[in-house]
Amino acid sequence: STLQFLLLEPLLEEIFAGKGQHASHSFFYVGDTKQSIYRFRGGNEALFDAVAKRHGVEIEPMDTNYRSAKCIVDFVNRTFEGVMEGYVKQKANGYMHEGEAVEGYLKVCEDDAPIARAVEEAKRLLQAGVAAEEIAFLVHTNKESKQLHEACIEAGIPVLLKSSTKLHKLPRIAALVAMLSYLFYGERVDAQAFCERIGKPLEALDLSWFSPTMAPVEALDRLVRDYGYAAEDPNLLRLMNIAASYTEIPAFLEAFEKSDTDVAEGSVRGATIMTIHGSKGLEFAYTIVLDRVGKGGGDSDPLLFRYKDALYVDRLFWRMKKRENHDRDYAELLDQRRALSEKERLNTLYVALTRAVKGLVVVMKPDASVFAPLALAPTEEGSIHAKRHEQHTHEMTAIALKHYGMQERADKDDEEESGFFEAQRFGTALHYALEMLPRFDAEGVKEAIAAMRYRYGVILGEEKVAQIEKRLHRMLETAPFMALLQGATLYKEHTLVYHEALYRIDLLLEHATHYVVIDYKSGRFDEAKYRTQVKHYTEAITALTGKSAEGYLLYLEASGVTLEKV
Repeated sequence: STLQFLLLEPLLEEIFAGKGQHASHSFFYVGDTKQSIYRFRGGNEALFDAVAKRHGVEIEPMDTNYRSAKCIVDFVNRTFEGVMEGYVKQKANGYMHEGEAVEGYLKVCEDDAPIARAVEEAKRLLQAGVAAEEIAFLVHTNKESKQLHEACIEAGIPVLLKSSTKLHKLPRIAALVAMLSYLFYGERVDAQAFCERIGKPLEALDLSWFSPTMAPVEALDRLVRDYGYAAEDPNLLRLMNIAASYTEIPAFLEAFEKSDTDVAEGSVRGATIMTIHGSKGLEFAYTIVLDRVGKGGGDSDPLLFRYKDALYVDRLFWRMKKRENHDRDYAELLDQRRALSEKERLNTLYVALTRAVKGLVVVMKPDASVFAPLALAPTEEGSIHAKRHEQHTHEMTAIALKHYGMQERADKDDEEESGFFEAQRFGTALHYALEMLPRFDAEGVKEAIAAMRYRYGVILGEEKVAQIEKRLHRMLETAPFMALLQGATLYKEHTLVYHEALYRIDLLLEHATHYVVIDYKSGRFDEAKYRTQVKHYTEAITALTGKSAEGYLLYLEASGVTLEKV
C-alpha cells in the first residue's frame, strides 16, 4: 500500500543518496501487478512502476511459470494475452513427474448452478484417483464458501473450510471443552456433544471428582483418561498446551473461544474451500474455480482519495450523489476508480486461474458471469494425472499423556472424598499464591496473599488463608531455598513440551552454568511419584538446553517448610 511504502521510503532515499560510495548498498524489489487484489485495504499496483520511474530502477519481466502444468499455462496465456494490458506471455516450466513435464488437465464448463456443478466435478476427480486433500475450491465470498461446504458434506466429500482449520472449530476438541463448561456452569446442553461421542448418557457419568477450583488442564486430563477420549488425536496436546497456561476454568474457556491456534498438521484432511483473496501466494494440485453465485458489491467508500504520482494523497473527496455532474475533478476520479475496479476484477481472475499445479476446472455461469471479460468457451484438454491408489492414508498413533505437572489423585473411598477435595482446594490456592508472588520477600508475600484472598478467600475461609500466609513466610526463612535463588533468573509456572509430553514447572531457576527445578508441594501424599515427576522435568530441561539441571521438592507443610533434593 502507499502508506507502507512511505514508511520504507526514507531507507530507500538513503540508499540512493549514497550510491557510488557504498558498494554494499542496493535496492531490489519484486512483484506482480497482475496479482494486485487488495485495493480495499490500500493496495496500489501503480506503485510498482512509479517507484521504478522515480528512482531509475530497470524493470526486468519474468517470463517463466514454475508452478503449473503446460496446458494450464497455455490456457492462461491465450486467456489474458490481449485482455490484460502489458501481459507477458509465460513459458511453461512447471509440474514434472519422474523428470518429465506433465501436460496437465484443463476443463471449462458452464452451469447455472456453480456450486452443484463444482461438487460434481470434484466427485469426478476423486473417482479418477485424485486425493481429496489435493483439491481446492476457490470462491468469491465467505458466504459462498459456507454454501459450498454444506453441499460437499451432503455429497460425502471430505472438505475443510479455511476457518475450520482452527483448533476451537474442531468438533472433537470443541466437544471436550464444552463438557468442561458444563462441569463448571451446569448447562446440560454443553455436555450433549461429549456424551454422544463417548456413547453414554450424562446420568451414567461419575463426575463427583470435579471441583470448580481445579486447574483447567487437570479437569480436561481427567475427562480424557476416564473415557479414553480422543487419545489418538494430536490436537489434544495442543489443547492441553493452551489449558496449562490458565489456573481458572472460566479464563480458559473464554481464551479457547478466541484462540487462533491451528490444528495439528495432517490431523484433519479433505478438500480445501477458501476465497480467491485467501488463496493468493498458495498453490494446489487441482483447483476448481467457481463463478460468483450472487451479485457483487459496488464501490461504496464514503471517502475517495486522489493520489499524486501514485505516492501521495493529493486531494480528498466526500462521496456525494450526482456530484460528478458539476465537479470535473470528482468525475475524473470516479472514472479512474471504475477503471481500477475493472482492472482488479481482472487481477482476481488471474490469481484464481494460476493457483493450479496439475489440473484446473473452471465452473462459469452462462449469463452474468464474472468470467465474461475473458470470453471463455467450454473446453476440456489434457488428462488427470492421478492413480487410484494415490489416496493418502493417515494413521493416528495414541499419545501417552503425562500428568502436566499435576499430582494425580488415587481412587478414594466415599468417606475420604470430602477431605480430599478440601486438601485439593487448599493446595490449589497455595500454588496460586506462589504463582502471584512478585518477589521473594515479605512485601511480595503480602501482595500474593491479597491476590489469593480475592480469588479463593470465600471458598477457603480466613483461617485457611492465614495458614497459607504463614507457610509463605516460613518459606522466606528457609535458608537453603533462598540460597538457590541468588543470582538466578526466575521463571514461574514454566511450560515446556518434550517427547510429546507437556510439563509445567512450578519454579525454574536459570543460572549461568545450570538450571534448578523446584516443585511445590503442600503435603506428602505420594513422595515417590513426586520425585519421579521432578526427574522427568530435569531430564527434559537438560535435553532441551544442553545444560545440567538439578531438581528439588519444596514441601510447604503445616509443621514447617522443607527443601529436599531429588
